[in-house]
Amino acid sequence: MSEKINIMCWNCKGVMSAVPYLTNCLEKYDINICALSEHWLRKCNIHFLQQIDSKYKIYAKSVDELLPTTQKCSNYRKGVALLVSSNIDRYVVHEIDVDSDRIIGIKMHLPNDVTIFFFCVYLPAASLPIDLFKEYVDLLHELYSVYSQNGIVIFAGDFNAKVQGPRVSGVQDDRSKILRRVLDEFSLISLNTQTFCKGPIHTFQGYENGPCSTIDHIIVPDNLPFKPENVNILDDDGLNLSDHFPIICTFNLGDSLTRPNLSTSSTNIAWNKALSNGSLTDYAFAVSQNLWTVDTNQTDIEKYYSEIVNSLVLAARDTLPIVKHKRHLKPYWNDHLTELHDSMIQRRNVWISEHRPRGEEYESYISYKNSKNCFRNELRRVYDEYVAEMSNDIEKSIDVDQRLAWCIINSRRSRNTSDILLKLNNKLVNDPESVCAEFANLFEAIAKLSDHTEDKVNNKLLNLIRNRCDNDPIRPVFFEELSKIVTNLPNGKASGLDGISYEHIKYGGKLLLRHLCNLFNLIFDQCITPVDWKTSVVIPLFKGGKKLKSDIESYRGISLIPCISKVFEKLLDNRLNERLINFPNNQQMAYQKYLSSIYASFNLQETVHHYKERNSSIQVTLLDSKRAFDTVDHIVLKIKINDLGIEGNLWKLLDHMYRDLKSCVRCNNVTSRFFSLERGVRQGSALSAKLYLIYINDLIDILSTSGKGAVMLDLNVGCPVQADDIALISPTFSGMQCMIDICYNYSVKWKFEFSPSKSQVLIFSKRTETYRDLKLNTDIIPVCNSVKHVGIILDARFNSTERTLAACRTIRSVCMSIIRLYLIQSHVAKLLFNYVIAKACMDVNCGTT
Repeated sequence: MSEKINIMCWNCKGVMSAVPYLTNCLEKYDINICALSEHWLRKCNIHFLQQIDSKYKIYAKSVDELLPTTQKCSNYRKGVALLVSSNIDRYVVHEIDVDSDRIIGIKMHLPNDVTIFFFCVYLPAASLPIDLFKEYVDLLHELYSVYSQNGIVIFAGDFNAKVQGPRVSGVQDDRSKILRRVLDEFSLISLNTQTFCKGPIHTFQGYENGPCSTIDHIIVPDNLPFKPENVNILDDDGLNLSDHFPIICTFNLGDSLTRPNLSTSSTNIAWNKALSNGSLTDYAFAVSQNLWTVDTNQTDIEKYYSEIVNSLVLAARDTLPIVKHKRHLKPYWNDHLTELHDSMIQRRNVWISEHRPRGEEYESYISYKNSKNCFRNELRRVYDEYVAEMSNDIEKSIDVDQRLAWCIINSRRSRNTSDILLKLNNKLVNDPESVCAEFANLFEAIAKLSDHTEDKVNNKLLNLIRNRCDNDPIRPVFFEELSKIVTNLPNGKASGLDGISYEHIKYGGKLLLRHLCNLFNLIFDQCITPVDWKTSVVIPLFKGGKKLKSDIESYRGISLIPCISKVFEKLLDNRLNERLINFPNNQQMAYQKYLSSIYASFNLQETVHHYKERNSSIQVTLLDSKRAFDTVDHIVLKIKINDLGIEGNLWKLLDHMYRDLKSCVRCNNVTSRFFSLERGVRQGSALSAKLYLIYINDLIDILSTSGKGAVMLDLNVGCPVQADDIALISPTFSGMQCMIDICYNYSVKWKFEFSPSKSQVLIFSKRTETYRDLKLNTDIIPVCNSVKHVGIILDARFNSTERTLAACRTIRSVCMSIIRLYLIQSHVAKLLFNYVIAKACMDVNCGTT
């Protein structure tokens, strides 16, 4: 959707004769919403409006709207309509029910949760009684009073009343005064009466040089949050057969669309409360009602997707409870405590007003003390009940599900909600806009493709594109497969720009899943994804450890993408697995079923101990990839996908998914500008892990077959890998240098980098040997006595002191964090020790902490 919306209002005096001029204006000024009055069409002819331009959807009321069966229409000089372009109509929630044939309205909901109510108005002409005019002005008053509470209200059309302004002056008649009172009450202005409006002053010019006046208006609130631009009254034109001049203007929405507000999407829905009070049943029913009229046989992916999203958003707003801000930080606080506290304060104020007397002979003193004791006793009672309840919850859950116990404990911990502060050029920057802009600059620079591209890569990709004309179909999605994936979706995950979370999908009902099946199969057939799926929001997360929080390099970006897109990627991942043979290399431990980082560390440590037991030396090099996931070259990735046998429509679809990506940054409650993602797999995407494994898999294959790495009997154990954490193991310096060279040459060829200063070398040896520097290209890799590999400390001297001290600090922090909560009863403390502290100690002894 564009950042700007172009508005037009015009009294056409019969739309059939106005078509040439109307279509010319719609195209010339790229009109998004046209408020048309006096189209003069009866109910049976209203379809004529749809034939004017197929790119517009029509919302209209006929001249016989209230009496459509009447043979003769007493007043055919009426009729209002709204022409909404297709790129804006996706944000129209519904037509507003107004009991009038002179006013029609629509409700639009923009992606950042801004709601606009747009009304087309045609008030009674001066030839009709003023009482009738007053009734319609009262209706406008009522409409604004109701809908301004929920959004921005805009009126556009022929008001048949003059409105004064900086640009328009003159004597006001009774009709003008009636309308003026409403405008003044709500601080409304007519845009075409302001000094920034251009063109003729008057919007009505009688035929044959008749009277002229300004009776057509676009009326908006004086404090409109977005800027009106290019307000213009179009001058007379030979094609214009009406005696009214159109008014056009542009609403510069700016950040309203390009910087969406993420804080008011699905995170505000109280899903737990909805689960307990039965609201989910109402939500599923509302989703089915909204989707009932959606065509399942359409071929327009963008339209289909927007209809599904709008149905979910509308159903959630109508049926689901919203998370409300809690005034008190104490979760055990209740209304009775509030009453006692207020009573205590009131009696204290009385005591203070009597100059704080002390002694049992003073009634105010005794009253204050009694109320204070009563409040404190009740406070202790509810607190003890709260502690008992929390302890019981922990006791019940710790045997069954320790994650639930930790959720209860963590819910009592204070959260750091302070803004991110950055140190730039030796100055501490605390302005939210500046901090967000710096992050945007950082992530844009990371995602920017270098100018140098090898001809070999280009030529191979060119040949690949030329040869991908086959239409090998993708296995379609069936309801059972999708239902299984949706059932297993986790709760509490952040949503993308569309505001749809996993819960929206899980609780949406069977009809939603059938529509999603149709949408996904349509995408498989056309190899095209919705544009919204290419847009993400990057959230900077602190990497932790001993890094400085004020250093911008201490943050990594996590992308929030639409949850429907992530469900689709899970289906796509299943189809990739069907075609990937002998993938990944068996030394890759990351993102594999039944494997984890513990296995990577275990393989490394067992290999070292194997050589140690034989009195052999062995070298370990831990290579650090610079921004590994964020620097994956899209062209290289597509080549490697094809090399693994992914062809036909599946390759075309992946090719389309990684074109024209863009993102923005969200931090400190500020959203940055959008920027292009020319490289990188978005961390947060369901496919990012699989795509990175594809990107790096060839390197592991080359290292495994090089013959330079360590072996145990007939097993090649020279390069255990955990995603981008590459560990090289070799018994000789020459073999290690050869493996490092392989990694460096691979990174140069496939356009990513290793960091020599952050890479580390460990030498395990009992003998005194002459050490030779190991180099990454020309840079020497530092030798360390102790390093951390996948979170586990390794020591070249096999000294476990540092590991033990680090583990003890971890155990102590776990204990103190629980003790600080002040909610653990004695019997629960014993359980926590047995299940949490003791387990942590066991993990320490096993070397896994």
